[in-house]
Amino acid sequence: MANGKRIPLTPALIAKQLHEVDVLYFAEAGKILSPEQNAALRPSRQHVRRALEDLDNDGLAERRTNTGALLRDLSIEELQRLPTGRVRLRFFTRPVRPRKLREETVPDDSIRFSGMSPEDCRLLAKVLKRQGITLPREVVANSYITEQASVAVAEYVRAQKVAEKAVMERLLVAINRERIEIRTSEIKDRNNNNRERGSGTPVVVVVSGAPVPTDADINIVYAEFPPYGTITRKATAEFVMACRNAKPDCTPEQIIGAMRAVANGFNRGTQNPIGVLRKVVPQKLLDPPDPKPETDEQRRFREYRHVLEHPDQYDAETVKYAHEWLASRQPPSDS
Repeated sequence: MANGKRIPLTPALIAKQLHEVDVLYFAEAGKILSPEQNAALRPSRQHVRRALEDLDNDGLAERRTNTGALLRDLSIEELQRLPTGRVRLRFFTRPVRPRKLREETVPDDSIRFSGMSPEDCRLLAKVLKRQGITLPREVVANSYITEQASVAVAEYVRAQKVAEKAVMERLLVAINRERIEIRTSEIKDRNNNNRERGSGTPVVVVVSGAPVPTDADINIVYAEFPPYGTITRKATAEFVMACRNAKPDCTPEQIIGAMRAVANGFNRGTQNPIGVLRKVVPQKLLDPPDPKPETDEQRRFREYRHVLEHPDQYDAETVKYAHEWLASRQPPSDS
């Protein structure tokens, strides 16, 4: 009753009245509650709904809509669309025979939790099916379970992404280690003539593996690092392997040569020289080799040939000397 009028008893009103009784109990005992203690005494509407559902199942109460329909006879969709304040509660002084809970269950492919997207519902259905769990309709209609199901699905998706990332990282490391390349097959799948060329089933192509560095190789390269900072032997082995993944036939001497070439560009402002070397040197090994410096003899052969090819540009004495010098020597093999 409120202001002399009968009003529907809702879970919110029951929770409010329970809270008022609790507060009054402490007030009569002379206990002054803090705001936190006062809030802790307030029961949730979800708990009240579950209690009423248990009373209904035990034959101590009966829940009907304002039109007289029993809540247990409504479908999940009808329960979810039922507005607040449309449920009527009846309590019995003498318990009636408890009503047998319906054994009706929800097919895996028709799970529909209120507030969850169809994609999340389908994902949850797959997980439940793998675990061999079939949900009764009362569970799907429970608002508290619906809320926790949403949280559980979000945590499942988050954990699944972490697991997928870990798998891919480990797999890519192994693929890179074994020099295996994943390409797309040029052959179209059967019965799919609309698929574009190159979008077929991925295939694995094995590429010749890079030589695994020996302890001697690692020691040679490791001895080159101290001027640039501190590094472990394990990191050195990974560095040598990265160099050979870029250029499988590279030797420790070639790696050291590339390290020195990169280090020539260092200055006082260079930060983390070890990190720069580990990142840049493998790519540096792919650069074409620098041409050999010209020797003094090669330079003189080039210049005196130019004199004989263009005698009008020089005096007679220079032309004569160039002719005699070239006649007395064999040309260099790579000149």
